[in-house]
Amino acid sequence: MFSTITNVFNLWLAARVVKISGRLKRPWPDLTALALPPSSSALLAAAIAGSFLPDLPGLLSGVFAASLLMAFAILGFAVVHAITRGMRARIVMLAGLYAAAMVLGWPVLAMAVVGLAEAILNIRSRVARKRGPPSLRT
Repeated sequence: MFSTITNVFNLWLAARVVKISGRLKRPWPDLTALALPPSSSALLAAAIAGSFLPDLPGLLSGVFAASLLMAFAILGFAVVHAITRGMRARIVMLAGLYAAAMVLGWPVLAMAVVGLAEAILNIRSRVARKRGPPSLRT
């Protein structure tokens, strides 16, 4: 889990450096719009079930399940970023969440559950409909 988070952070940091240098050919993506394919939930269920198999098939399924859980955790963090957009205490909330995830570890599992719920329930669009269109700031 730690190595995956470290690799994702390094990838993000490298992309920011390339953007600042002016050599980024593509536009910077909206990371809060991250989405996983609809079949990923079923793949996670199959990988978790397969992790109970003996020997190498169980080990490979467990590794695949852990990788998918990290993908869902990243999706969960993207959901929290999207939901908190426009809130006054957004920086404090996100800093607290990331600090808790780094220190405790289990909030990453909670974010994986949020990501799984997003894949099934589409939380971001529900919150966006509830908020309405963005207001123009003057």
